[in-house]
Amino acid sequence: MGNQWKGRRSKIVRKCLIFPAIAAFIPVFMFALMSSPAAGAATSTSTYHINASGGGDCSLIGSWNAAARTCTLSTDVTVTGADGIQVDSDNVALDGSGHTLTGDNSSITSGVSLNSRTGVTVRNLAVTKFYTGIRLFNSNNGNILSGNSASTCYYGFDLIASSNNTLSNNKATSNNNGIWLAYSSNNILSGNLARSNTLGVRIGLNSRNNTVSRNNFLSNTVQITVCSSCSANVFSLAAPAGGNYWSDWATPDANHDGFVDSPYVFAGGQDNLPLAAPVGGGRPDLYLNDPGPFWASIDDYNARQLSVAWSVGNAGSNDAFQVQLTGSTNTNGVTLVTAMPQLLGSGTIAGGGSSSVTLKYSVPQGVSAWHSSLAASAEDSVGVLYVYP
Repeated sequence: MGNQWKGRRSKIVRKCLIFPAIAAFIPVFMFALMSSPAAGAATSTSTYHINASGGGDCSLIGSWNAAARTCTLSTDVTVTGADGIQVDSDNVALDGSGHTLTGDNSSITSGVSLNSRTGVTVRNLAVTKFYTGIRLFNSNNGNILSGNSASTCYYGFDLIASSNNTLSNNKATSNNNGIWLAYSSNNILSGNLARSNTLGVRIGLNSRNNTVSRNNFLSNTVQITVCSSCSANVFSLAAPAGGNYWSDWATPDANHDGFVDSPYVFAGGQDNLPLAAPVGGGRPDLYLNDPGPFWASIDDYNARQLSVAWSVGNAGSNDAFQVQLTGSTNTNGVTLVTAMPQLLGSGTIAGGGSSSVTLKYSVPQGVSAWHSSLAASAEDSVGVLYVYP
């Protein structure tokens, strides 16, 4: 695999950790006592409303840019027993800025709801544990869902009576239905990932003339279904664009033209140019920064359980998902106390970004320094798993 997993200044995985002296412990612990706790997610039992008149409730969860008509989240958001965020104006944008919107799996709730809206953009938002992740109802003409994810929902993305919209570069994972279209026509679905859903994409109830191309369908129980009354839907474009990548139909490609040699046939349609390789993706260029050891409490000091903050950065342009530390091999009898694996933050590290996690180690008496070698794993944008080192 090459030496992809490396320190910024040092090209080795092993990091030397120095056991901090008791003198160093005192100010660190005092600082912990005097510092106020970090701000948590915004929490509500009622829906946040976003509109063009001053942003509505945007200031409770983020910042409103009147000129751009955009609400940008500045925190994770949790809403229980109600819809999460409802967009009440046309031609506005909701930018999740990488934050997560979490529900409590209450029935008939939506993470983001657009009702009779036009020209709305929802982007860069992770939605989880709602009945529907992002829902468009009777919302036509120029609505854009881009760069979002929906997981652990009954419906990930749900379009009902909503036509002439675009869904691009979204991820629907571990839902009952990844993407569902009902009475919805002339929509474009491109660059999306449907992975590990019971049903990847469902086109039903007179949904027609939708274009579904250059998406990745990975390990769904049923990849796609199309109803018998859903006519003129397109599942492949002319070469070199082609159709979609289907994890259960990726070979053979005898002439190496990038397309599987026979169509992918499914209930209600077929992809005439199925792709032989996933769209996008690629190994994230992750590296390990120098560690930051500290005492979390006086009890930990007495028990010789040292906390170490590890930071992982992404030096490349390929975003990394589900980034987690999976193991730690240590010298001089040091053992890891923290259970593995450990997710770094939200699990996502964009190109050029970084994230951190703290692990706790048990250090034997008499040990003042040791080396620690960490292992990690991450997925790319299409769900391919990579291990480090």
